[in-house]
Amino acid sequence: KAVELSEGKDWRCLAALADAYSKSSHSAEAIRSEQQAVDLAVQGHDGQLEKNLQRVLDRYERDSEVSPSVAP
Repeated sequence: KAVELSEGKDWRCLAALADAYSKSSHSAEAIRSEQQAVDLAVQGHDGQLEKNLQRVLDRYERDSEVSPSVAP
């Protein structure tokens, strides 16, 4: 709801939504929301924020990768 009320223009709301998606195993939605947060940091010329959000995004992307099965 917060993302809707902010019209998707508040990185905090998007990052919180991404975190909730990640914790509920909705990795595609987590990645999409966190990418939107990163984009807002870029638009705001906030390099440190961008770096921090990108680090979280990278973790979501790593966590979403399917590990290949190891044959016995």
